[in-house]
Amino acid sequence: MSRQTVFQKLIRDTNTVLRRLAAGPHQTDWTVNWGDLACRQAGAGIDDWGNPFTAVWVEEVAPDNPGFQAAVTAGLADLGWPSVQVYTEW
Repeated sequence: MSRQTVFQKLIRDTNTVLRRLAAGPHQTDWTVNWGDLACRQAGAGIDDWGNPFTAVWVEEVAPDNPGFQAAVTAGLADLGWPSVQVYTEW
């Protein structure tokens, strides 16, 4: 599977997790625009300590939403994507 195909699958799987979260029940303290919620980017790299990482970026969620980010991370782990970093942005 090509790198591009892997990232496209990660985006699709992230959007699956987001749909499941939107279907609820979910935490009421999450600041989320449920109508436009979507993963638009996925990528991988190496941090400044030389550690590899994989990450997704989810739009329409407040950046300071650690509970939401943890729920997406757990949902991705359930789908076979361990240790994905989740970033949220408006």
